[in-house]
Amino acid sequence: MRRDLHTPVASKKMQQMHSHEREMEKGRILRINEASGTSEAEKMNLLGELPIDDPDTPKKSSAPTMSLLSTLDTLPRIWKFCLLVVGLFFFFGVHNLLQEKIMHFPGFTFGWSLGFLEVLGVTVFSYWERRWYKEAGVRRGSWRSYVGTTLCLMGSSSLANKALDYINYPTKVVFRSCKLIPTMVISSVMNQKPFKGVEYAAAVAVCVGLMLFAFADVQVAPSFSPWGITLVSLSVVCDAVLPNLQERLFAEGSSRLEVTFYSNILTLGLMSVSTLLSGDLLGALAYAQADHKAAVLLLVYTLLAYVAISLHMALVKSFGSVAAVLVGNSRKTMTICLSFLLFPKPFSNLYVVGGMLVLAGLTVSVYVKNMDKKKGADDAVLNCKGEVVGPTAVGNGGLIQQQYLRKENEGTGLASEGQGKAGLF
Repeated sequence: MRRDLHTPVASKKMQQMHSHEREMEKGRILRINEASGTSEAEKMNLLGELPIDDPDTPKKSSAPTMSLLSTLDTLPRIWKFCLLVVGLFFFFGVHNLLQEKIMHFPGFTFGWSLGFLEVLGVTVFSYWERRWYKEAGVRRGSWRSYVGTTLCLMGSSSLANKALDYINYPTKVVFRSCKLIPTMVISSVMNQKPFKGVEYAAAVAVCVGLMLFAFADVQVAPSFSPWGITLVSLSVVCDAVLPNLQERLFAEGSSRLEVTFYSNILTLGLMSVSTLLSGDLLGALAYAQADHKAAVLLLVYTLLAYVAISLHMALVKSFGSVAAVLVGNSRKTMTICLSFLLFPKPFSNLYVVGGMLVLAGLTVSVYVKNMDKKKGADDAVLNCKGEVVGPTAVGNGGLIQQQYLRKENEGTGLASEGQGKAGLF
């Protein structure tokens, strides 16, 4: 009998059994992904079957796999997390302080040009990153899909920076943190999505906190104008719509680098025209020519934007969006405190009360969403046929689905967070 196990016939039968088991496993994965709306290309990529003749399927590449941030993967997770957090606090902190310092230059009223420089930096560095990974020249998303993304990105970046001509920097930071409100409105109106009572309470807390912050600005800021609140509010709406438009591009098979590059290069073209017509771009260039110190700070500001965004993307990819949001809220709290310490300005206790309400509302919202995701994972059950049953079969996805789609989901979240880059600042 032992001798029979090693015969060609027995070996062939064992191979057939293993092959059948693999096919059953693949079938189960595909059924899971059909429930979650995963595209055909993503399914094949998930299973490791990349058909060579399919132009819509991502191809395996011999591009370099190492990058500067990939060296952190060799460290223990706690050390990696600490280094990413320290890097985020440092680079975003310096970037934000530079932004406020530039806006404090005598006679510098070209806030729109700062948004232009941010987009310019991301465009240039994402182009070279695509060349490094041999992705240059490849475009899977349609131009039509990029139009909406470009308009939202332009509005998100330019309107927020232009608002600095009329409101204090801390007020801009607080308003930019509050995508929660327009996101809930859009989901309720367009998708008829219901929300829990605690989520509405969190939204109310955020709204009250924003009103207190704005009221404090009215009292103490000599340059305050309602126009500034209008501009920064519109930028937040653009920031809330942006991820939904990006999801459409990812469904077409676009990579993070592709979405980053094409969205920003189109935005750069539109902002070049708008800043030229408004006089902001020429005014900023003339200012930089007359003041070499300002020119150096503007260059450093442009470079830091891309470094900070890359660190944020690495944090989302390795530790999830919840950790990234909590770290981001803590970082913005630090930014506001440093703003008052390093750039003395009139102070009101309403800033403290309003800031605490906003921070509490956002934290509760993130906690509720995280608990819903965990509940969705725990409720997923496989029946005897290997199919997912229960509430998550067509919802958030179960534990098995998350195991196989973790990389895809992280990539999508990564691009969405990173591409809405103006909201990070």
